[in-house]
Amino acid sequence: MDSPEPPEIQLNYEKAIAGLGKICVEFQRLETCLKAATGLLLDPTDFQVVTIVTAQLSFGAIIDLLYSLYRYRFQSQLEDKELEKLNEYLGKCLKLASRRNQIIHSHWKPDLEEGNGALGTKHMAKKGKGLQSQKETVSESDLEELAKGFQDLRETYLRDWAERVHRYDNWRALEESVRRQPI
Repeated sequence: MDSPEPPEIQLNYEKAIAGLGKICVEFQRLETCLKAATGLLLDPTDFQVVTIVTAQLSFGAIIDLLYSLYRYRFQSQLEDKELEKLNEYLGKCLKLASRRNQIIHSHWKPDLEEGNGALGTKHMAKKGKGLQSQKETVSESDLEELAKGFQDLRETYLRDWAERVHRYDNWRALEESVRRQPI
């Protein structure tokens, strides 16, 4: 049976793992924005079809699909280095998501050595390498920083990309209204 941790160690642990929830929420908010963007580029008129297509896609697959659809939909209207900027932005999203996966898929317990937060252990067993373990200690501020990173990426999407993505929806609506005009 484990002996109880000193109150300060327990408090630091609880503060640190509370950050796990913030990471989950902020990641989901970013993912929702990117799925919505993908949906607008896929079919802005049929939310049901978009939901069917994107519901089971991994975050990486959403990123790939978003980039491909953006490139396809705007190929003749791209601004200078627009695709490079999008690729850079989406690369940041993938990098942070990879870090999130390391954090979320770890086993957590109080950091009894330093008392600074939570000690995470991630076990992996891969062909040719066998069982491997990675350990890391994270503090409340470490996890807050990661959650803030997802929040910043979502805000960057809303500030720099949402209007661009909505161009397709607007052009599509304009084309539809022109088509419906009597000759």
